[in-house]
Amino acid sequence: MRQFAVLGLGRFGSAVATELYRLGHEVIAIDSDEERVNAVARQVTHPVIADAAHRDDLLSAGVANCDVAVVAFGANMEGNILATLLLKELGIKTVVAKAQNQLHEKVLKRIGADRVVRPEYDMGKNLAQSLSDPDVLLTLPVAENFSVVEIRANEKVSGEVRELNLNNRFGLSIVVVISAKGEVKGVPRADTVLRADDVLVIAGFNQAIAEFRRFLES
Repeated sequence: MRQFAVLGLGRFGSAVATELYRLGHEVIAIDSDEERVNAVARQVTHPVIADAAHRDDLLSAGVANCDVAVVAFGANMEGNILATLLLKELGIKTVVAKAQNQLHEKVLKRIGADRVVRPEYDMGKNLAQSLSDPDVLLTLPVAENFSVVEIRANEKVSGEVRELNLNNRFGLSIVVVISAKGEVKGVPRADTVLRADDVLVIAGFNQAIAEFRRFLES
């Protein structure tokens, strides 16, 4: 069982903490606001009223034993940056931090955050992309030029995976296939048959994904 610490229990932090707990992980949920802590107390392992930007409070809460820590508050940038620094100093293997804007994101990366998220910005981009191209259901950036996308197939990619040869043609990997009815077909084999309206979860460089989308639309 992995151990997580979630610092800040606003809407974003509460959602992260309670979902991690639902998925079977041990979760330390920290906030200085007693009402926020009480609101999730029965949905996390260890609810803690504490200052997330105070080293002694983090140590007392047991955060140093966690595998992953999420700095889920962003409005208080000074506290957010300090908490991120403290978590790295405590030796947390993976620190995820929430940023308010691009400059804030750059600062967090500079001080060692392993991953930086901007929830509203990311959701806005995903919504815009899905509105622009209804067949692209979700885009998850993995790196600056590499993403995982959910894309609806059409008749151009109907047939066996080996015949379509997407890896050699586009440099893409099909991670999983989901039927039009929402049934997960799993990781495709060479003889897996793809059908129009299947949802393909594809990983690859953004340029390759764009080429594949143009192919589907042509």
